[in-house]
Amino acid sequence: MLSNFTKPTASVPLILSAPLSIGNVGALSVDMLVANSSGAKRVAVLQSAFVAPLVCADAVALDLHSQQQHIACALELYQVDNAFCLQMRSPIRKGHAAKFTNELIAWIKEMGFAQVILLTSFDMFKRTDTQIQSGSLLRFFSSLEASSTRTKCEQQLGWTPLEPFNRPEEMKEGDLFPPESGLCQKIYDGLVKDPAVECLVLSWFAPADGFHFQHATGMARALNELLDLGANETWKLPYSWHEAALSSMTATSLYT
Repeated sequence: MLSNFTKPTASVPLILSAPLSIGNVGALSVDMLVANSSGAKRVAVLQSAFVAPLVCADAVALDLHSQQQHIACALELYQVDNAFCLQMRSPIRKGHAAKFTNELIAWIKEMGFAQVILLTSFDMFKRTDTQIQSGSLLRFFSSLEASSTRTKCEQQLGWTPLEPFNRPEEMKEGDLFPPESGLCQKIYDGLVKDPAVECLVLSWFAPADGFHFQHATGMARALNELLDLGANETWKLPYSWHEAALSSMTATSLYT
């Protein structure tokens, strides 16, 4: 993976969304977080032979004028306060998911990120009764049995740890995450081979269909609470979302 990014001088977390997860909630939440953090800035553009090239209008601008001033690319790295966010806007080339995963993990380790926050999503229609009754769509899972981050998630923020899945027809023995979580399992497995790296998985239950701006906002808020990123109190949608969000809200209003 080619990049114009230099290795951070301090130990900082990396936020990234697992590609191919249901509803694309993780990737949307990264855009939401970057758009609503006043000090956020793009610090690097990455290139991978396994990701389709892409150039488009700025995806995180909050207004049309700002959107027209910059372009977005397939793989971008943003700095948001004391964290970095890796955003992937283009699909992995067919048949190259494993190669991309290996390349990504190698880059993460080369850059020396001590903590990776991996965002993913699960099918909300496959929740258990207990998960439905919990009232929360957010779950977390840490690769470390004891860490300050794990303690904060559970005790200070009151988040629910991820429950074990019982889907033998869908999941292989030893898998922690279901198929709809995309490459989450493969990335997690690759990262935890290095005991120096803590991998924290944040997941959100979401449906496959629809535009998930509400779910993305919820996950972005959770990230802001966890890392104290200082995002704006009033969350605004990126300008590039407006048409899709309006269509989604209009369709919903017809049935409520």
